[in-house]
Amino acid sequence: MSVDFGRIIRVTQGKAGENTEKNRVFDLFTTDSREVDGDGALFVAFKGERADAHHYLDSVLSKGKNGALIEDPAFLKANTVLVPSSRTALQQIARDYRENEIKDTLCIGITGSVGKTTAKEMTVKCLSSGKTVSFTKGNRNSQVGLPRTVLEVPEGTECAVFEMGMSLPGEMERIAVCAQPDIIMVINIGTSHIEAFGTREKIRDEKLTILKGLRKGGKLIVNGDEPLLASIPEAIKCGIDNEQNQVYAYNIKKGTDSTSFDVCLFGEHFSTRIGAIGTHMVYDALFAFAAGHLAGLTVEQMRTSLEDFSSVGDRQRIVEKDGVRIIADCYNASPESVCAALEVLSGFSGRKIAVLGDMLELGDHSPSLHSGVGKRAAEKNVDILVCIGEQSKNAAVSFGGKAVCFNADEGEKAAEYIKNTVSAGDTVLFKGSRGMHLETIMKKVFEI
Repeated sequence: MSVDFGRIIRVTQGKAGENTEKNRVFDLFTTDSREVDGDGALFVAFKGERADAHHYLDSVLSKGKNGALIEDPAFLKANTVLVPSSRTALQQIARDYRENEIKDTLCIGITGSVGKTTAKEMTVKCLSSGKTVSFTKGNRNSQVGLPRTVLEVPEGTECAVFEMGMSLPGEMERIAVCAQPDIIMVINIGTSHIEAFGTREKIRDEKLTILKGLRKGGKLIVNGDEPLLASIPEAIKCGIDNEQNQVYAYNIKKGTDSTSFDVCLFGEHFSTRIGAIGTHMVYDALFAFAAGHLAGLTVEQMRTSLEDFSSVGDRQRIVEKDGVRIIADCYNASPESVCAALEVLSGFSGRKIAVLGDMLELGDHSPSLHSGVGKRAAEKNVDILVCIGEQSKNAAVSFGGKAVCFNADEGEKAAEYIKNTVSAGDTVLFKGSRGMHLETIMKKVFEI
């Protein structure tokens, strides 16, 4: 990937600073000045709520043949381009790159309220069995992260898999037209970010604006078991024990470290397994199989590639320490993902302890949604519920069993309680929104 200043000026209609070298070429696009350690970086400067990145321009431009997109005319100088919005300009550059340099790359866009990263990882595993693949790194699925990901796809790459997120109205369409996916997956509709949208129907409507970027002749794959998606005409549907879907799983058997099941993939039946636990993981695998099939891969290629799949980071990572099983699922939380994690917890023998932190960005729905999680914990035979945060106290009330509550700033106390409570044979789940920092409590208890 390389884009020169002249092209950037043309695409963004920006104003170049005096003496800007229009033939200067960039192969790194970044919003973090610390990532610039040589030539060829375009620094995208924003005026943020807490800091103004324009103040780092001198350090970036002094290191080599670098450049910058800027929003503040006071910083216009050689090798900078002034635009009304650096964010919009970055998206324009990415769209131009997609339409020209990687126009022949099969791009897959994945969205949904929960499970986007796991679906992405499974899809990448499937595609990598027979194709060259580029994909979203980390959580770069936003208005800034997505265009950076597009610009990092090497020319000649056969497939690219983009995770696409949104938290406010209008965001999905803006990144969709950057990615211009050939295949779109909408894996579920939950309650994440319901504070900004009000209802699940409005969340669905916002997510479906991803179709504004779908290329001509492209395919839409949706969760056929979700009533808010099942009625979409011409969509390919994935589901479980539902023969109305073109892709479905049946005969699901859950083990302690894997899940086996049978699949009907557009009429072809086969047996498979994945190295992860839970019904939600089966859904993600179905989406990966559907996308791989559309990309031209064989069942054997995809089935073999997913057999050794395991979750990444602190997304349902299961480890054992001193005879205690730990389910590390601290990356993020919504009512749907917490209930899925409780389902996984319920499958283990011995005493079950759930450490649940507040689920954020739920607005006025927060008390009732936390209460619902507490009821689900009781239904899944959780023995002890440890609640971290003000909103999680609602879960403790509805749980009805042994529940202990701690404030968000009482991590030390919570860790001490858990440490004194667990014993060999127990299984402990840690699940909460990233802002609750449950991984810190988990590491204090188990040193993992």
